[in-house]
Amino acid sequence: MIEEQVDEWIEQWSSKEKQCQTVSEKLYGLADHVADELKNPLTKAAEEFRGSETANPEVVKQIMLAVQKQREVFHSVLQEAIDKGEIGGYDKNQLAFILYALFAGLGAARHERKMEEQIELHRMAISIFLHGTTIQPDCPRKVAVSLKEN
Repeated sequence: MIEEQVDEWIEQWSSKEKQCQTVSEKLYGLADHVADELKNPLTKAAEEFRGSETANPEVVKQIMLAVQKQREVFHSVLQEAIDKGEIGGYDKNQLAFILYALFAGLGAARHERKMEEQIELHRMAISIFLHGTTIQPDCPRKVAVSLKEN
């Protein structure tokens, strides 16, 4: 059942992705898609089950495989960003993990915000992921455009 849900999620994303012109649009679209998935009761149940001490290890393994499958979507979008020179200087696997963790953290806090706020927070997370938070005078959003390695 979990695998079917993830396959459906990926199919839906594939349709949405075709409407995006740039990698940035894809990342914002992915944020919306992930946030929208928070409405799905199976997603919530899987997250709670995965964190349970009494969880069946085989089911936890299935959930983790599903998570990895979703993360492949992140890899794909990030690889495109790297190939097009929109993001650079980082390993796509690390970026995908950070992006996933960012979305997972926002999802874990879903009970504190209305759905509309969740979507906005996911979009803000992408903006910060892409541009940082440092104020730059020549940046239209007043945020830095730097994800550079130290």
